[in-house]
Amino acid sequence: MRKPISKSGGFTLIEIMVTVAILAIIATVAIPSYQRQTLKSKRSDGMAMLMDAAAKQERYAIDPPYLYTADMTKLGYSVSTAVPSEKGYYKLSAVVAGGGFTLTATAQTGQDADECKNLTLDNTGKRDWTGTNAGPPVTKVANCW
Repeated sequence: MRKPISKSGGFTLIEIMVTVAILAIIATVAIPSYQRQTLKSKRSDGMAMLMDAAAKQERYAIDPPYLYTADMTKLGYSVSTAVPSEKGYYKLSAVVAGGGFTLTATAQTGQDADECKNLTLDNTGKRDWTGTNAGPPVTKVANCW
């Protein structure tokens, strides 16, 4: 008596190719999304630094001579210019002009893909950035801040 020939329990080439195609589609969506979220989390390092420095500027200006300062050591930082952020993704600098200040968090190496690049905050609370993120002013601030 002959034994009937049974079908092998493996996968066909078509099943493997469909699986590979599905994984490729998922990867094309997931990887850019992950990279955007990573840049956004790095951006929070610069934002936190700007907010902290703005608060320090306001505390500094309540004492005579009632002016803001561009010297970061007077605000409690260890260096007078280009103060590195806590995680090192940004460097902070200040410009004082016309009775106000503008703080700038400059993106460091590794932030090249960030569409928002350098973040700014002034004494009126105006938030801005320099980068390639196109769109109307409301959208660009919402996307970067």
